[in-house]
Amino acid sequence: GFKSIVKLDVESGGITTLLKPVAENISAPVEYDHYILYNSPQSGIDNIYAVDTTSSNLYRVTNRKFGAFNPCISPDNSSITFQDFTADGFRVAVMHINTEEWQKLNTGNGISGKVEYFKPFAKQEAGNILSHIPDSTYPTAPYKRLANAFKIYGWGIDPVTNLPQLSLGIRSVDMLSTTTLETGFRFDNNEGRWGKYFRLSYEGLYPKFFFTYYDGKRNTIFSKGETDTVGIKYDLIKYHNFNVGIKLPLNLSGGPFIRKINLSTQVNYTDFYLLDHSAGNNGFDKFRLGNFYSLQYDASLEIRLRQSLRDVAPRFGMLLQFTFRNTPFKSFFHASQTAADARIFFPGFFRHHSIKLRAYLQEDANTNYHFENRFDFVRNESNRLFHQLQIWSADYKMPLCYPDLPVLKGLFYFQRLKADLFTEMAIGKLSFANTGVQNRRYTNIGIELTADVNFLRFLIPFDAGIRSSYLTQDHSVHHSLILKIPLF
Repeated sequence: GFKSIVKLDVESGGITTLLKPVAENISAPVEYDHYILYNSPQSGIDNIYAVDTTSSNLYRVTNRKFGAFNPCISPDNSSITFQDFTADGFRVAVMHINTEEWQKLNTGNGISGKVEYFKPFAKQEAGNILSHIPDSTYPTAPYKRLANAFKIYGWGIDPVTNLPQLSLGIRSVDMLSTTTLETGFRFDNNEGRWGKYFRLSYEGLYPKFFFTYYDGKRNTIFSKGETDTVGIKYDLIKYHNFNVGIKLPLNLSGGPFIRKINLSTQVNYTDFYLLDHSAGNNGFDKFRLGNFYSLQYDASLEIRLRQSLRDVAPRFGMLLQFTFRNTPFKSFFHASQTAADARIFFPGFFRHHSIKLRAYLQEDANTNYHFENRFDFVRNESNRLFHQLQIWSADYKMPLCYPDLPVLKGLFYFQRLKADLFTEMAIGKLSFANTGVQNRRYTNIGIELTADVNFLRFLIPFDAGIRSSYLTQDHSVHHSLILKIPLF
């Protein structure tokens, strides 16, 4: 098709053609004096061209080896700033404006000097290649979903929504994108321990069906509920968890806002062993304690303004998550947990900055088993279990610079450096018969300095850096390394 540049008088409605229609993908026109500058690939390499609106003469303004794009005129009309493409990617270039140095292409006859660089290749094809395509008839057969259900296509690290888990494994998706299988290792950030996982989901129907297995080790509280004046006496267990459930995802996005609702329910079977420190199995003696079934209900609501690439978080938005778990079936072990996590985003004081406010409330029944914490615990503090837990936090996130720097020949690629100033307060309450009600308070003030880092070919960047915080309850300073997938 053909494109041209025209000028529209919004008051009279009159239209003036500034550049006659040409078979080029012209774009990004800007005005300078009586010239219009624009992008064009007419020579086979994208460069910046200009048309003289008084004479219709065409000029080549830049002659970059790999391409130049998107001119911008300085306020004093003395220079042009544009994107210069190099072997290492884009860079910002500035060129002084001197119209005498521009290369004139024509004398206003409408011929732009376009290089038809496709013609030599067409001659190599020896005529119309369509006439050489064989007219074959291929047999048809029904597509067997079960036989073609598994197709491994990649591996990598994936976050588990906004939960404190991270998975590393391989992934399989069939040709119809209905059957997904994932397996590998899972790291629990709260417990600081690894485990194995297996996930199988079928999305050929609505709602979605899924089956999950995962195992690991964690600290928990059992029926004895022993405490002292310092805190809880935990038991270390190794568990195996199987669950099957259905999920109803609703995507109501439109315009500048992303709107998502996710509803799910699942049945869980948990089998666990008590690990005692001794010269037994890898330093532990393992005693089987039992098993139980539980039901879990999850609901989440996400509403946020779409982000630009430079935004560190949504300018406006909220994320609400709710979980209820209990053991309604007959079993020796009983547990119940209600958890709600709310995050609200506002714009910061400067462009691309963001403010995040978070409230996390969790309540567990004082029974003979305690579920794990549903969401992240206090930063730079060991995970704790409480019968009632509140976490309140505020974060101010800001970008610092954009180095766009490859390291070790592209093994790592540093996109952006950013900072997160945060403060958080947690209040936990324990209710045991032998000690009564005990309260714990944690107050944290700190900073995170991180970089968005791409590793190998992973498109999703890692959040890598260091965190330093001051805990007011014991007047201590803590430092830790950060390696995670950036989430809200």
